Amino acid sequence: MTVPLTSALGEMAVVARRPSTPRAATRADLRSVLVYAGYPRWSTEELLAFSAGAGSLVFVGALFAESYGLSVSATEAVLGVGALV
Repeated sequence: MTVPLTSALGEMAVVARRPSTPRAATRADLRSVLVYAGYPRWSTEELLAFSAGAGSLVFVGALFAESYGLSVSATEAVLGVGALV
């Protein structure tokens, strides 16, 4: 617990010292973002990627626990390593 806390405090100190960024010349509203040329493709790809990742974690975990008889802690370790990969 001390490592994440120390890292977070150091990061907050660095971010607090940075100068603020200038304001944008124009403000984008939601409509302009939604009609942007690449938005529909990007949002569809992100939805599919996150759905695949969530489905894999749920169903692969159940497969390891039920079919292969792994314990809960072993299943968590396998899923953790898979998520890192």
